[in-house]
Amino acid sequence: MRSTERFFDEMAATYDEDIEELAWDPRQVVAAWPFPSAPPSSVLDLACGTGALLGTWSGSDAQLAGLDLSSAMLRRARRRLGDRASLYRADIAGAWPVPSASFSCVTCFGALEFVRDLGHVWSELQRVLAPSGEALVTIEDVCSWEGSVLEEEELRYGLFPLWRRRLAGIVEGLPSDLVLGRSERIRAYRMVERGYTTAYWALHLRRGRGDA
Repeated sequence: MRSTERFFDEMAATYDEDIEELAWDPRQVVAAWPFPSAPPSSVLDLACGTGALLGTWSGSDAQLAGLDLSSAMLRRARRRLGDRASLYRADIAGAWPVPSASFSCVTCFGALEFVRDLGHVWSELQRVLAPSGEALVTIEDVCSWEGSVLEEEELRYGLFPLWRRRLAGIVEGLPSDLVLGRSERIRAYRMVERGYTTAYWALHLRRGRGDA
């Protein structure tokens, strides 16, 4: 965890510019989806980084909150959002320091591939989503955007582990209270040094009963 935190601390100063250069912007994914289905009353962004995605809703009446492992990222998010959002330093692989059933909308982009136990994430997601709440998350596919099969486990940049997943395995692991409404394979960022473009599975989930 320390190596992951240190990596993103060091990235924080140029993170927004780096994301723009990679042509990977979660705000565009949200806008194109579109998501959420209705104006949210409350939004939690997991691995919120510099707060760019939360800024999408800063002009609304929605309650905003973000979690991130990196203190440096959170400082940039605070400068961007001011007191508009509640920000917490937390590892999404651990306990989320937010109340249960308190968010109508949860987002998580480009982070779940760094979590070994997705079962814990789904459990926490169930807990924090309000009844009929929605989530839009991404998980890195085991195949590149170009179609080559990649290793399921990798030490990203030689620093911290990453777990790629197939859609069938992700869906199979979902609890019945998280209903998959839509999935789509989307283009992510270019790994120039590896010569391929990553691909994500984007999942639109809703809190409900799978047998309803």
